[in-house]
Amino acid sequence: MAATQTSSKLVKQMNGIAATWTKDPFRPNLQLKTLWQSLATHPRLTAQSVRAARFLQDNEMYKQVCFSREPILSNVLDTDFS
Repeated sequence: MAATQTSSKLVKQMNGIAATWTKDPFRPNLQLKTLWQSLATHPRLTAQSVRAARFLQDNEMYKQVCFSREPILSNVLDTDFS
C-alpha cells in the first residue's frame, strides 16, 4: 500500500513538472513536456527521475556553474606573446 501511495505521489509530482514546463517554439519536435508526461505514466518511475526533472526545471545547473561577465578569451587577447 505504501508503495502505491509513493508512486502516485511521484506521478503527481512528475505531472506537475510537465504541466508547468514551457513549450519551446523554436524546436516543436523536441518537447520535454511530452517526455515528462510519458515518464509519469511509466510503471517504474523513481524519485530520482522526478528529482532530475525538478533539477532541470529549476535551472539548478545554471546556478551551480560560475559564469564570468568577461569573455574567456579576453586574457589571451591581451597577452603579449613576443
